[in-house]
Amino acid sequence: MRKRGFTLVEMLAVVIIMGLVIIVALPQIQNLTASKRGTISDTAKQMLYDAADSYTSGDTNTYQKLYIGPEEKSSYCITIKELIDAGKVEEEKLQDYIDYGKTEEEKKNFLKRIIYATTNEFNEFEYVLSEDTDCRNATDVNAPPKPTYKDDSLQEGIYPVLVDGLVPVVYREDKGYWVIADKTTAWYNYGEKKWANAVTFSKEKSDCESRQGSVCLDSNGKHARSYYQRAVPGTRISLDDVTGMYVWIPRYEYKQEGTNFAINFIKTTKTSPSSGYKIHPAFQFGGKQLEGMWVAKFEASAPINTSCFQTPDIASCNKTHIDLVTVPGRNSWSGISLANAFTVAKNMATSTRSFGLNSTQVDTHLMKNVEWGAVAYLTDSNYGKKEEIWLNNYYNKGTVTGCTSGNAGGSVTTDCRNHYASDASIKGTTSGNITGIYDMSGGLEEFVMGYNGTSLTLNGIAVDNKYVDYYQNKVCLNTEANCIGGALFGKYDDKHNMVDATNKYMIRGGSYSGNTASGLYAYDRTNGNASLGIGFRPVITIK
Repeated sequence: MRKRGFTLVEMLAVVIIMGLVIIVALPQIQNLTASKRGTISDTAKQMLYDAADSYTSGDTNTYQKLYIGPEEKSSYCITIKELIDAGKVEEEKLQDYIDYGKTEEEKKNFLKRIIYATTNEFNEFEYVLSEDTDCRNATDVNAPPKPTYKDDSLQEGIYPVLVDGLVPVVYREDKGYWVIADKTTAWYNYGEKKWANAVTFSKEKSDCESRQGSVCLDSNGKHARSYYQRAVPGTRISLDDVTGMYVWIPRYEYKQEGTNFAINFIKTTKTSPSSGYKIHPAFQFGGKQLEGMWVAKFEASAPINTSCFQTPDIASCNKTHIDLVTVPGRNSWSGISLANAFTVAKNMATSTRSFGLNSTQVDTHLMKNVEWGAVAYLTDSNYGKKEEIWLNNYYNKGTVTGCTSGNAGGSVTTDCRNHYASDASIKGTTSGNITGIYDMSGGLEEFVMGYNGTSLTLNGIAVDNKYVDYYQNKVCLNTEANCIGGALFGKYDDKHNMVDATNKYMIRGGSYSGNTASGLYAYDRTNGNASLGIGFRPVITIK
């Protein structure tokens, strides 16, 4: 049988038919290709979610929180470009799984797409890639930011300054614990003697069960700084996760009225005092006018995992490599020299320390005498307790932060019967309530940077003059204001012995055994050596 091929007519017919098919199908193919542009595979999504998890677990906390409220979850807006710029994901790897589109504009818009990070009931992030490219116009997280609360008793510019590492907190009296503050509500009010409080958290997870009798938030009691950074207002905090509690002292001018002080809170732009007033010298630091300062709420303690905490003595405590802790119910850190205490406080903002503070934003240092004075005058004003604070007279192989005797004096006791949040103990605070500063009467005597001389060298290093108040023969050498602003006069029968050529370093507050001679205005002198009766506390100023 003879085989026959296609005729020319048949071949032409096939070509014509194929051409018609292509003409009909081409728009659909083009539309399908266009629809694929901007799509992303499940593999790429997981890459982005992993990158977002790494980003949100970091210390910078730069991603933008969109929706926040006392009863809502935290939701954060993170763009794909943000993750690329932060080095959390490589754009080249994403291109293997993503069709950005043909034009540069299409690619640019795709990289603006948002990943929403929303906390679940365990304060862990869950991630969703959205079509949204504008955080503020997002449809699934559409609440505008609420304005930050402003205390009418203060002025613009001297509100509490919160930087990296400092988280605002308030005490829930009805619950008996601290929670993260809602910055859109009245979390402080100096007109009502409610001072602003903030805390720092450890980067590492804590183990509160290692402390007998402590109450953990869950069965493990382990939470790192990132847990609290992502938490919504109202989230309970465990003091075992806290490395420090601090109280904001706003910038002010003052004048003495009898035994108390009239105070006006002022802006940094006001550098000349009102008639009859003095701008407190604590708010002039190294040539900078300060909005205020964060003062440690309690005397410094050593961490519980150190030999200084477990077997306190000079040999184990006179160290500089240990991070301090300022929380209630801990043995105060004694047995450390002034030089080493200065170093410990100064190093708080270094990246290896457990506070999350940034040395480009803050200056941490051992409390100056004039800074002690600033707290004292605010205490004796209409914004503070305005009467003598009660004594911390507890001692049993060490003093304990936040204890009080129940009055302004009292003999030594081995029973810390007044918990720091009790009605009796809060009378030992500078505000007369739980928002104030503790242990400024009794407990350990405290090193402050007040020195008899004209310059100071500690551990072989010259100390910048901004960290020291200089005195000589009872005369202030920095400025006369430092003598006046440093609360160096007798009040409440507190003891007062000025530094001299032999004992050049100043200590404040009196000791647990000082009875009525201890107090907010008590000052004495020492040689600066390590002693089991002397402690310290840090201050944080904003650069």
